[in-house]
Amino acid sequence: MEQRRSLLTAACALAVMALVSCATRAPAGRSASAVAPAAAATRGFVGNWAGAIAVGAQATPIVVHLSRDGSGAYHGTIDIPREAARGLPLSAVVVEGAKVIFSLDAGSDVAYFSGSLSGGVISGEFTQGPARGTFTLTPASPGSPGGGAAPDRDGAPIELHTATGTLYG
Repeated sequence: MEQRRSLLTAACALAVMALVSCATRAPAGRSASAVAPAAAATRGFVGNWAGAIAVGAQATPIVVHLSRDGSGAYHGTIDIPREAARGLPLSAVVVEGAKVIFSLDAGSDVAYFSGSLSGGVISGEFTQGPARGTFTLTPASPGSPGGGAAPDRDGAPIELHTATGTLYG
């Protein structure tokens, strides 16, 4: 009985090693470096992103803050400095590989963003009611204009949560 249990344990260990090996190996015909960007892109969305929405000749600066909770779900807020709007909650933040989709409930017309991460830049299509355009976002560092909360005297960001959003400063 003891010998059978040892053989079963060894077989299970080999099966786990085989699964791990297959999961970390690139598919046939693809190098491991070709597979890595998709995994990095999924992790790469978290953070502060500054850029603009362009509709026709009109560009509106925006800052998007994306985070991920313990369950793996993405959440976010958007700042629209021209409208003195900060911390507006994004809804339906979905990340699949290098693609991201999120929306902003802007009253009667919901604003939709659909883009992808490539070369460290998120870019894609923007729609709100009849308006159609594009958006581009690049990483923004905390403390830089549009990059997040300014540190308080102790160096920690200050956030004030309200019913309509979060104020940073």
